[in-house]
Formats: sequence, structure tokens, C-alpha cells
Amino acid sequence: MKTKTSLLVVSVLICLLSPLGWAQTPLVIHASSPISTTEYSAVEEVFVTEDSPNYTPSQDEDTVRWVWWSWSETTGSDWPDDDAMYRAEQLGLNLSALNEPHVHRHAVEPEELVSLAGDVEITAGDVGYWFVQFHLEITPIVNLSNDTLLYIVLTEDVSEDHHGRRGVDIVHEMRPEVGFSLQANNITETTFSLSSDHLAAAGVDLRQISTGWRYSLMMFNETQDNDSSMKILALASGPLPSPYQHTTAGGQWTPIILIAIAFVICSAVIANSRKREQGIPRIKAVWSASSPTTLMVKLQAGTLAFRTQDWTVEAPWKFKGRPPKPSLQPTEQKEFTVQFSQLHTEDCRFEVGLEVDEMGAWRQHVWLPAPLTATSVEGSVEDDSTVALD
Repeated sequence: MKTKTSLLVVSVLICLLSPLGWAQTPLVIHASSPISTTEYSAVEEVFVTEDSPNYTPSQDEDTVRWVWWSWSETTGSDWPDDDAMYRAEQLGLNLSALNEPHVHRHAVEPEELVSLAGDVEITAGDVGYWFVQFHLEITPIVNLSNDTLLYIVLTEDVSEDHHGRRGVDIVHEMRPEVGFSLQANNITETTFSLSSDHLAAAGVDLRQISTGWRYSLMMFNETQDNDSSMKILALASGPLPSPYQHTTAGGQWTPIILIAIAFVICSAVIANSRKREQGIPRIKAVWSASSPTTLMVKLQAGTLAFRTQDWTVEAPWKFKGRPPKPSLQPTEQKEFTVQFSQLHTEDCRFEVGLEVDEMGAWRQHVWLPAPLTATSVEGSVEDDSTVALD
């Protein structure tokens, strides 16, 4: 018989997410990997002292290590210590009596008693919540006792708190789980999650730091053996998947290369924009003090030569005759007058069509207040952003 708990898991997730409207939010899998099949012989639990968080235990390759930090309340550290307190109580350890790091070592049963398979995923919704999901297939090889538990533990390879303390294999999160069959050969397919709020409380931000995390799945039950407080039935441990886990060395450089390319493009855009600004001609105009229908105009070339193509003026103003159409070399300037046929009280607005080398056709828009209210007031180009390229 095959026990199915997927329906229960879906129901629980719906209950948790529905109040915030997340039940219908599409989920995105940022990274995924199969549960590790590496075989380990033991779990080593290290309870460090307040002044030795950087204790480094023996580096046996076939040993999974959990380093417990229990001193955040007295030191103000942002490392979590509630799971360490709980674990010390389960082991009957008096933390206040510690003068040096204390090690508990638990051997894994040599014969296979439980089969653990499945995959682990880093999943997120489009409203910003991230969590870790373990999709597991649990198969007892023998009948298990009622006190059998599954511990899900998340450690950081190299950890540093906000005071600068450093430690290795510091435990950030531990979750005891049940909800699987205890009967031999009875398969349970289920999903366990480390939720975003639990991860945040444990100082785990997978968006900012996606690598350097390690998970452990340990199934055990209590034992009367004086040398050990638990009997490890199954143990799986491996690096938490990240978007870069299966990326080639060249692929890991891709974001940096893209940033460099974007920088080059932005630099080119800025350079071209500056070149265009320096190349645009400047037009200044002021009413003549001797005649209210005469404009004194000054044209100044930028870094590019240009030719004047045409003049247009808004009604009711009209030109008297044809305004000059000078051509100027780079940085050259010319002054001349423009005549209007009649005086008006409305503001005077006119345009000058130009052909600028390397830039094509431009139109400069100039506005002047009526001469009766603005004697000797200089006209101005309205807004360079409105200059149109034909």
C-alpha cells in the first residue's frame, strides 16, 4: 500500500497562503537538485562556548557537522540560538557549565533502515516570499517506532554575525517533522517546507546570499544506549541548490560580462549625448532699442558647422523681407538683424531650420515677449528637448 500525503500538504499550503492571497500566486523554481546520495557514517553536534564560536571540529569527510550557537541573548548576536537551546535540552546538556566546546557524536546505523529520495528546491512567488521545499519519498525498510522523527537542518558553511564573530557549520534552522508512514515497505510521498518567515528569522536571505548553505535530513528514534541518545536510521546531506550550482565557470562570469557590456554601452550613449550637445548651434535674439519691430540676432556654431535653411514665425507676426541664411563653421558666430512688418502685443515665437554637419536637420524654437513689455529682453531657445530632428 502506498500512503499519499500530497493532498494534506496542498491543503496546508492553501490554508497558510490564502489569507494573503498567495494561494493562486504562480511559483518560480530558482534552483533544484536531487537529494544527495553521499553516504555518511556519523553526525557530530558541537556546542561552542560564548568565546569560541570559530571552533573548527575535525574535518572527517564522512561526518555531517552541526555547530550550535547558544549565546545570542547574552552577546547580542544575530545568530539564532533557540534551536540550540532546544537541542541542548533534548541532550540533557547544561550550557552554563561549558568551559570548552562540547561534542556529541552519533553513528549512522550501518544497515539501510529507511530509504530517503526526492529533490530539494528553492522556490519563490511573485510577491517576494522565498522558501525551501523538500519533495521526499520515504520508505521504511523495517517497521519504525512511534518516536521516529525527521530533522531538517540548515547550516552555513562560513557564517559571520553582525558583531564580526565567525563560525563554520553554524545551524541557522532546524525543523522536526512527522507525517510519514512507520510501516515497512510503505512509501510516503510528501513535501516539507522551510517557510520564508522562518528563514528570515533564522537570518537566511537566499536572494542576497544564495550559496554557502547546506541541508541535512536525518531520521532517528530514541535509544536506551548510554553512549548515544539517538539511533540514526537515515542521513542525507548536501549543498542547498542555487542558480549557480550547475553553471560552468564561464557561465558564472556572465552577469559580470553583461554588466561590463552595459557599462560600455552607457558610456557610449553619454559620450554621444555630450558630443551632440556640444555640436548644437546657439541662437540669441533681443529687440532693438531703436525699433520695436527689429530683432538683433546672434548665431553661434558649436563644434559642428551648420547652414541656415529657413525661418518661420507664428501669426500674427510676419517677417519683413527674408531673414538672412548664414552658414557657419565650427565655433564661428555671426550677428545680424531680422525685420517684422508690423508691431503686435502678442509674444513673438519663431523657428529656424538648420542643417548641422553629422547630425542632420534641426529646428530651433525661439520665444520673445512682446517688445512693448520687454524692452531689451533677450529671447531664448524654449527647450532643447523639443528640438526636432527631421
